[in-house]
Amino acid sequence: MFSMDLTEEELSGIPIMLCFSSKDEFIPDHPAQRELAKRVVKVLKALEVHVVECKYYDGDHGLTTEAMYSPFVEDVMKFILGVIVYVSP
Repeated sequence: MFSMDLTEEELSGIPIMLCFSSKDEFIPDHPAQRELAKRVVKVLKALEVHVVECKYYDGDHGLTTEAMYSPFVEDVMKFILGVIVYVSP
């Protein structure tokens, strides 16, 4: 999700997975990035977001090789399946 138009209330009901690439050309990996991610997760949990996950991947912005995107795809699939199980009656 890249939308900035959602309110805090709307965000509170959306499961969120934050993903970062260690070799991202646009947002370089450094301690400040990881600290920001921890702060974002803390704020999201305070907003009562029920599912928040934060992952780091060894790759460029687009995860352009199979070695880069395979772990990402696998984690996203697990996240989605976990959300389905979480919200199912």
